[in-house]
Amino acid sequence: MRMKRDHPSDFVRAHEAGIEGEHAMVLRLERQHFFDGATSWNVPLYLLVKVNSIAYIASGSTSEANRLTDQWERDEGTAVSRRDFTGHDFTAWVYDLFRPDEPYTARGMHPSGVGLRRYIRESDLTDAERAYLHRQGRLAMLNLLDPNLVSVSGGRFNAAAAHVLTPFGYTIDLNSFIHPKLFVALHDYVNHERSFPGAEAALEDRIRVALWRQPAHQLFRDRGGRLGGLVSARVHLQKFFAEVEAKSAGWVEGNVHLDRSITLRIGRAIRVSDAARGRS
Repeated sequence: MRMKRDHPSDFVRAHEAGIEGEHAMVLRLERQHFFDGATSWNVPLYLLVKVNSIAYIASGSTSEANRLTDQWERDEGTAVSRRDFTGHDFTAWVYDLFRPDEPYTARGMHPSGVGLRRYIRESDLTDAERAYLHRQGRLAMLNLLDPNLVSVSGGRFNAAAAHVLTPFGYTIDLNSFIHPKLFVALHDYVNHERSFPGAEAALEDRIRVALWRQPAHQLFRDRGGRLGGLVSARVHLQKFFAEVEAKSAGWVEGNVHLDRSITLRIGRAIRVSDAARGRS
């Protein structure tokens, strides 16, 4: 209840965080394959993640979400410990996206009479919410515009489209892979009111710079925008590395912080291409 009340954008993001993380994982693997010469064959994984995400988002605007929710609530009964955080992720995502100021308690009581009702049915959505979620299911098919899905690799350049849900709506991206080590992404951040631009560039995994304008409070109906950015740098010493990343307030795929933050990472890096050479 406190999270919905005090941090509505983080609450909305919690519903879509699973597929956001999966998309970030696929993009990282694609970058490693293109830039580092990784030899693993990841096409089945890419397809599984992308097709599953498309189907899951699309299912939220169908009556199947009602049937599943009814089944979950019957199976859980009065046992609060058996209940999921949110049920169907994307009926909840669009519901809270449209209603950031609605108290969590407005969901009502669980059908068993014990505890609050956490899950959102498709039938709980307004026509506008249902249509918006249906549209996201169609837009998610942009993630299939990716040459990596058919093992098209090599050469000096590659590009892929992307659709990712966000706390304020969604983003449509164009990701470009440029040999020898340059990655460039153009972002179109979209909420209910307007679009906001963004761009980022990364040189190897050593330097990354991003600039954007995003909804001022990371909310669906924000009219105003806020400028922001991110910069990170990594240094390597043999197989060890240290990285510092600083960002202003704003959404960055795979970064858990919506507020400004500074992150320090220290670790040991093992490149797949190096391991492959060691076995040969």
